Amino acid sequence: MINNLIEQVANCWLNQTNLPSSSEVVAALLEAEKIKKKQKISYSFEQLIGTWQLSFVMGTKKAQSRIGIALGGGRYLPRFLKILLTYRFVESSPTSIEVENNVNIGSLQISLTGPVKFLSRQNIVAFNFIEIHIKFLEFTIYNGSVRGGLKTAINFENEPVSKQAFFTYFYVSEQVIAARGKGGGLAIWSRFKD
Repeated sequence: MINNLIEQVANCWLNQTNLPSSSEVVAALLEAEKIKKKQKISYSFEQLIGTWQLSFVMGTKKAQSRIGIALGGGRYLPRFLKILLTYRFVESSPTSIEVENNVNIGSLQISLTGPVKFLSRQNIVAFNFIEIHIKFLEFTIYNGSVRGGLKTAINFENEPVSKQAFFTYFYVSEQVIAARGKGGGLAIWSRFKD
């Protein structure tokens, strides 16, 4: 039942039909997280490979007050805001795996990329964005390094996860992934279909 509701969120959000209530989604996410911990379910990084579109978020009260946005019991993202998360293998990356986060609002596209490390026992994906690309329409506005660039990427592998941004995945299927972020918020991504 819980897994069905999480899958339903992904399908309904993509089609914009019969969206379950936010409170139902949050309850399903919390229950799925408990089940994963109790059953000690492990995922592989290969299951995350691909592009995922953020569809539902719930921030913690602390995070909500910090950014000034009340998410309450959680919110579906509006369709005009496209946030894509891509995990892939890259030989040129210091860790051989990387993440790209694309935020698209109309004609503006902001893309952040960086190395990733995956801790399979805990289903944690730690990451650090080291490059940024900003485009408007088809014109590049900025393309460069952030947070120390390659030097930071080289040190990334040895840095403790507690000092890095990360997601702890507790639900992974072919069409949907769900995780808790380092700050305590919850999120659901649907497999991206262009």
